[in-house]
Amino acid sequence: MCALSRRADRVRTATRRARTAVLFVVCLLLAGSAMAASAPRASAGGPVAHAVLFYSPACGHCRDLIGNYLPSILDEYGKRLQILSIDAAEPAGRRLFQAAVTKFGVPARDRGVPAVVIGDRFLSGTVDVSEQLPMLVAQHLAEGGVGWPAVPGLSQAMTASGALVTSSPSRLLAATEQPDGILDRLARDRWGNRLALIVLAGMLFAVAGVIRRSAGIWRSVGSARRRRGDWGVSVATALIALGLCVAGYLAYIETTGSVALCGPVGNCNAVQLSPYARLFGVLPIAYVGLVGYVLIAVALGIDRFTSGKAARTAARALVILTLCGTLFSIYLTALEPFVIGATCAWCLSSAVIVTLLLLLSANDLQIRRRRHAAATGSDAAGSTA
Repeated sequence: MCALSRRADRVRTATRRARTAVLFVVCLLLAGSAMAASAPRASAGGPVAHAVLFYSPACGHCRDLIGNYLPSILDEYGKRLQILSIDAAEPAGRRLFQAAVTKFGVPARDRGVPAVVIGDRFLSGTVDVSEQLPMLVAQHLAEGGVGWPAVPGLSQAMTASGALVTSSPSRLLAATEQPDGILDRLARDRWGNRLALIVLAGMLFAVAGVIRRSAGIWRSVGSARRRRGDWGVSVATALIALGLCVAGYLAYIETTGSVALCGPVGNCNAVQLSPYARLFGVLPIAYVGLVGYVLIAVALGIDRFTSGKAARTAARALVILTLCGTLFSIYLTALEPFVIGATCAWCLSSAVIVTLLLLLSANDLQIRRRRHAAATGSDAAGSTA
């Protein structure tokens, strides 16, 4: 009887311990459920809004948006807002940006950075992003969240090395921010900026030479038509045709938002994405170049195929047009290494072309003035005799 009693006591003790252990596990599960219920919905798999930010390190508006506007939005929504940053100045990023503007049918005037894509909306510029992004995020979260935009190639970009998806303002700023001193900008595109400095020095030297010799070239240049077979006309015609091709290609890139073929030197896409690619923020610089080369071609044609006052006026207009074009190119070329931090090889080519046209037109005007002076002197000597 004693043995049976002891065995029964052991069974009851084991049963009580088992019940205690089960009760402890149940309490742990209930406590975990309560903590999960009190945690933010994002950490428990709640709705999340996903957005893609396109930027360029050389873009001042991008730095303004990332440094001054996005942090407040990210702080407000925390992990409920996930942002993927894409450098649109890089070839892969530029292709993805082009895919985005094509997918959403973005007008040419709005194909610039900074830009944010969320859901089916493409927001372009600091004003649109700062004003509309908070409302769109709130709307999508209220509707249960929104996935990554349907941009062709986005999934591959997200798996690429260096892609950053974050909700942290500090991480986003650290990933997109670059040193912005003059030496830092010069170092971003080392060889391209060196080439830009060489071209800039050459243009300044050419303009100085033309101005120094211009004291007499505005006097009478005679009424004779250009001589047939003048090599200067052939060279100028070839240069104008080449300039029209360069300006036309840049206009195509600007209009379509395509990726520019830059070659081994320079970063054309960074320049094309900068605010300085548009005059007064509206008119693409490439269009200005096209109009300029057309006016130069018209002036050369009038000078070539007419005589008298029309030819003299066209010859002077040719010098004025090419001088203005060279001075404008000096301004644009100086922006590339010192402000943008990147150089466009196509832009440098156009700068060299218009400078050569200036030298040719100024030299031709001076030669014709000398011929006219010589002819006038011979006529005076003959009449005296």
